[in-house]
Amino acid sequence: MGGVELEEEERGEVRTEVEEKKEKDAIPSRGIGEGQKEEEMEEDGNAAASAPVEDDADEMVYVEGGTFYMGTDQPILPRDGEGPRRLVRLSSFYIDRHAVTNEAFGRFVESTGYQTENEVFGWSFVFDKLLPQEVLDTISQAVAGAEWWVPLGNVTWRHPEGPGSDVLRTRARHPVVQVTWNDAKAYCAWAGGRWREGVDGDGMTVGKRLPTEAEWEYAAGGGKRGREGGRALFPWGNTLQPGGGHRMNIWQGDFPHSNTGEDGWLATNPVGAYGPQNVLGMYDVLGNVWEWVEDTWVVEFSTGVEGSGGEGEDEAVVVNPLQGPRDGPEKTKKGGSYLCHKSYCYRQLPKTLTELTETPDADIDMSFSATHDTQQQQQPRPHQNFKDEQTQEAALLEKDCAASFHEAVGMAFSHIFDAAIHVVVRAETHVKEQLESIDRLVESAEEEKRKIDAELETMLRVLEENKRAIQVIYSAQRAF
Repeated sequence: MGGVELEEEERGEVRTEVEEKKEKDAIPSRGIGEGQKEEEMEEDGNAAASAPVEDDADEMVYVEGGTFYMGTDQPILPRDGEGPRRLVRLSSFYIDRHAVTNEAFGRFVESTGYQTENEVFGWSFVFDKLLPQEVLDTISQAVAGAEWWVPLGNVTWRHPEGPGSDVLRTRARHPVVQVTWNDAKAYCAWAGGRWREGVDGDGMTVGKRLPTEAEWEYAAGGGKRGREGGRALFPWGNTLQPGGGHRMNIWQGDFPHSNTGEDGWLATNPVGAYGPQNVLGMYDVLGNVWEWVEDTWVVEFSTGVEGSGGEGEDEAVVVNPLQGPRDGPEKTKKGGSYLCHKSYCYRQLPKTLTELTETPDADIDMSFSATHDTQQQQQPRPHQNFKDEQTQEAALLEKDCAASFHEAVGMAFSHIFDAAIHVVVRAETHVKEQLESIDRLVESAEEEKRKIDAELETMLRVLEENKRAIQVIYSAQRAF
């Protein structure tokens, strides 16, 4: 792996064997080509784009525990509840180096027979620019105020743009999308049963789970090592595009009408296409796809306080807070996606990366990473076989249709709310431009007034001089 990594011995990391991926992904028209040079890490911790990494679903990075400031007092969108900034203390943990890929999720489905919630619901929302015109011609509905989101049947993790797409064939190393929060939890339970080496080497299952929001934010910023010498604006340093190169996959152009693909991708990219984004060697923590975390979304942050911040710090510290009730319907997602634009969901800083999800549904730009603790804890026994539970016709028929409808409406509301924010931001930008134009006109008018005043003053001075000259001539004539 390229980038800055902890040494194997320091990391205490033991990886299980996985099948090496030999299939090459289809590269889009503006994709990063093979043979592109991988540049050295820059002084501020920047790493240039590199070729996509081979998939290793069991590879995790060690994140040393510590105390850090979470959140911000200057949120981009106040509704996302990013503030106030507060001290949080975390124990050490491991986290996936990159989001779970289609290939890894496919192994999970093949091993367990798991059926995702999208497969049960039978449809999902898809971004219209990802669909061919012949498919769009068959769709008569869209989300009011966010017409770029259209409902489409037979959309699943394997076919995220409908039956015509097959990610295992063309995008095996891209992050899996169209997975719900519950799907992510199910994968973690299964993956935890495979990750059998703890740091103490006792060979007992330590289990995998979704990271908390605090863990995700801490790891995204590089953990303790990433905060040495002060907190940078981005995981890779203080420059958005070091050396003029793109470091993440977000919307380039006029959202939602045109994406120039200047960053190399029009939709998702293979994990690691931009090289490591932080000193831990993690990939795509910003951009590409949103990632589910364990937390329920709440406006108020956790008030579970433990003492002070330590030496030189007198602020209260929250210890790895898990926001909201575990069964709360509104879940949190982190990191931004390839659909993020400054007019829609522009969040590029690790401290301002949260978005509210009204329902824990699947989406075309949603994925997840897993984490696990560094010390043995009692974990719920992971499900070893989902097939028996989910192949029962009766269980599927008893699905509550009203609940499904509620979730669909909630998801539509989420997109409508985002569309409203999009309209407000564009209107605000337009008003600012108009005010700036008026200011320029006023300034120009004032400049013209100053010129006219100067010309009038000159004319008056000339008239006064002429008047004196006439008086002299008149006096001279009278003298004769």
